[in-house]
Amino acid sequence: RGSHSAIASALRCDRRFVEVGPEEFDLRLRRVDELEMARPLADEWRRRILEADGRVEVAPQVPTTRASAFFAADLLRSDAQVRPLGRGAFCARGRGSSTLERLIRDLRQAKGAVPFARFLQNQREGGRRLQAQLLRLSRAFVSPSEGLVDLAENYPLQGDRLDWLLRDVDLRLQDRGGYIPASELCSEIQSEGLLGSFFTEHLLLDVLRRNTGLEILARHFVAEPELHLGDWIRARIRQTLRGSDSALTRDELIATCPALAEFDLVLSHCLESDPLVVSSDQMHFQLV
Repeated sequence: RGSHSAIASALRCDRRFVEVGPEEFDLRLRRVDELEMARPLADEWRRRILEADGRVEVAPQVPTTRASAFFAADLLRSDAQVRPLGRGAFCARGRGSSTLERLIRDLRQAKGAVPFARFLQNQREGGRRLQAQLLRLSRAFVSPSEGLVDLAENYPLQGDRLDWLLRDVDLRLQDRGGYIPASELCSEIQSEGLLGSFFTEHLLLDVLRRNTGLEILARHFVAEPELHLGDWIRARIRQTLRGSDSALTRDELIATCPALAEFDLVLSHCLESDPLVVSSDQMHFQLV
């Protein structure tokens, strides 16, 4: 069987579905009226979040039925004014955060990149989940290489320079049909000689992840989100496995579906992260 929690996580990330109870889902199109009925509750929760200073756990604050609470939380997760923190907690977007300010202050004192895990361990015990999320997602920070975190202000990728980089990436994606291997993208940008030796593939992907909505697939491909490249690859994998009488290896998948050959670097990631694909030996794969 596939992992129950992994399936639930995948469904939460797919806007075609909506959570109607604890790990209970339905098609969003079937719940349009109920989502609309939950909007006043979501508006009330948003008001409370915007008035609060920091993290707010919304569900316990307003007496409500279980279903409407899940619908209201779903609406909040797509609200531009609030930021979801996980486990039913939210905070206001764009407002000065004492946690964020403390992290920035501590990194300035460190005077350079530090190991992510050690830096997080040295922070206050309360709110470690929020601290880790800020370090991974906030544009105030950057990961210059694997396992390290630093302040974005320490790198010449601000203002006009960042705007140039993002425009350059967009143009290259347009020229390549909407997706490009990350190594090729980085190499082409480096060849222009406008960025220093600090500019690595890892740094490029981290900057794109924090500053754009581009799909970054297993650190090997960058794609325009409209393509849903990861979904397309997983659909081809499932289709191929469904048509096979036995479990298949990666090489057998490619031989059966040659369209997957181009994405050989991300096949293992797609296979291992798909909750509907299982393997007893990490070599042969089949559908649940």
